[in-house]
Amino acid sequence: MGNDEFKPVFIVGNARSGTTLVAAIMDRHKKLSITPETHFFYQTLPKNWRSIERDLHKRDSAHELLVRYMVESPNYKDLSLDLNQLMQNFILQKPTFSELFKAVLETYRQQQGAVHVGEKTPWHLIYVDTILSWYTDAKVIFVIRDGRDVIQSLMNASFAHKNFDSHAIAWCSSSRKCLNYLKNYPEHVTCVRLEDLVLNPEGEVARLDEFVGLEFDPNQLDSNIPTKVVAEHEKSFKQQSTRQIDAQNIYKWKNKLTTKELNEINSLLGYYLKAFNYPEYELKDCSLKERIRLYLQWYWIYFKHIVSKTFSLDS
Repeated sequence: MGNDEFKPVFIVGNARSGTTLVAAIMDRHKKLSITPETHFFYQTLPKNWRSIERDLHKRDSAHELLVRYMVESPNYKDLSLDLNQLMQNFILQKPTFSELFKAVLETYRQQQGAVHVGEKTPWHLIYVDTILSWYTDAKVIFVIRDGRDVIQSLMNASFAHKNFDSHAIAWCSSSRKCLNYLKNYPEHVTCVRLEDLVLNPEGEVARLDEFVGLEFDPNQLDSNIPTKVVAEHEKSFKQQSTRQIDAQNIYKWKNKLTTKELNEINSLLGYYLKAFNYPEYELKDCSLKERIRLYLQWYWIYFKHIVSKTFSLDS
């Protein structure tokens, strides 16, 4: 289980961007298995993980203590791992969190009978630098969706908050990270727009397969083939995302937003909409006075976000 043999695939992206659909498509490849969401990097991995590793090197039970972090994490049960097999894979490696997560993914791969393994947790997008420093042969697929559809979807989702400004800032932040990763890790990170996947599924899936080192498998586009990427407790609101690609799920905002509403949201998202070649990102039928108001509003929203984030960190 050396790093030279370990080439995991990570699927990340803003919530409601199509990461579940991409994970299901990649999971249907005969050689690749994608785990349900692990949330490892922000739920399981402690903030002081480096100091914990230094302390554990002095203890004989280091491997058992690290495995406990995984077993006690909220999403561990979704993987249905054989604990003995996990320990067998981990015990011969260094007692580190990177080797622990590697053992988790490898155990899942072995149990699924796959050649390669991947993982999908949308907000692991924050940890791509860490992922690529841990696993130097990893590949990251960053899923992007038109922010206007993302925000509308989140505002209607039962599990998400209803703070429009927060959703807008999160989409801009994830888009900025995607652009930075593409620039800094061109051989390890690729981006797929949900809209391109929907309009040209075979071409985009073949491109993603080539990126991760696989040949295109026609079964990937067969929505009748079951997939395990959605945990049982999430099926009520995610299972639909694993089914047949539907062109009605893109550019929904065109039929829902008035010109005024479109100007409001474009003033917030316009820069990144343009960067990812989305249409109609400019303000329309908008006076100079209204443009100034909209952009001042955006700066005020962003300022409030920075201030609230600073105080939350200080408290």
